[in-house]
Amino acid sequence: MGIWYVKKMSQEEEAIKAEKLPLTVKKLLVKAKEILLLPTIKEIDNRTIVILPIKIKKNITEKQQEKLARKIAKHMYDKPNQNIVLSKELELPILKNTLFSNNCNLLDGRWLFSYLTPQIIQYVSERQEKTSQMLEVSIMVNDNKEQILKNIIKIAQKLKMLNIITNNIEKFRKIEEYLYKNMGIVVRITNNRKKALLKSNLIINYDFPEEAINKYILPKKAIIVNISEKISIASKRFSGINSNFYRISLPEKYRKWFAENNIDSSFDEAILYESVLYKKSSYESICKEIEENGSKIKYLVGNNGNICEEEYKILQ
Repeated sequence: MGIWYVKKMSQEEEAIKAEKLPLTVKKLLVKAKEILLLPTIKEIDNRTIVILPIKIKKNITEKQQEKLARKIAKHMYDKPNQNIVLSKELELPILKNTLFSNNCNLLDGRWLFSYLTPQIIQYVSERQEKTSQMLEVSIMVNDNKEQILKNIIKIAQKLKMLNIITNNIEKFRKIEEYLYKNMGIVVRITNNRKKALLKSNLIINYDFPEEAINKYILPKKAIIVNISEKISIASKRFSGINSNFYRISLPEKYRKWFAENNIDSSFDEAILYESVLYKKSSYESICKEIEENGSKIKYLVGNNGNICEEEYKILQ
């Protein structure tokens, strides 16, 4: 499985700096690449760096986005299981949609986010100066895939009250029975839109879409963390925190490699971290590596950027 890091040129000679040519010739070659939209592709340590022939300060037209996406996809055509990380200035709708339509998988940090449920609970409890035992946590989920079930088992052991909110109640009966018979832990499974969430301090929404979550009566001062997509809360009475992403510390051993290869602050660190862990091995191995790396959530991110610590304390 390969990872492709895609970015703009940081300076005129970057795309061809390995070439031993006079500077004037280099500039002409860079200009030719710009006109023909020819990306520079470099293989380093089983990873691929793609430098687009567009300078940092220049915008990319919709037509250019389509053309560049097709060229990238063409290079990946005979290399299965490849994944793409775009720099922040390349988070462009046409470019992304064209890559998707050409069967390219774009990493966006959401896969890693789903592994961070225990860290989310710890982060929130620390911000509110509480133990996790003092929080009532609700999980909103319809897909009972293995990773989510293992997350539930892991966090249920640290909580006094855990609710599972789902439209597929029967899918979660086995995990309910397992927790009770093997650990003596009681979880509540429900889909009551009026009452299910009312006492929740923290709501972790794995896969409920915006339309569905807005049908529930939400606690006025709850903290909602949306794992799979960005969600807007419609309720006017809701005055809590609605988080749609996160910032996480990138381990130094990875930061060094990225810095040496000009994968810099133009990339989101959470997505870079996801790229080194993505489908690497089992759930247990991924969680172990995250723990051993000492990786911690630095911020949860709301609609207006990083959520500051004072906002959590106001909700108590």
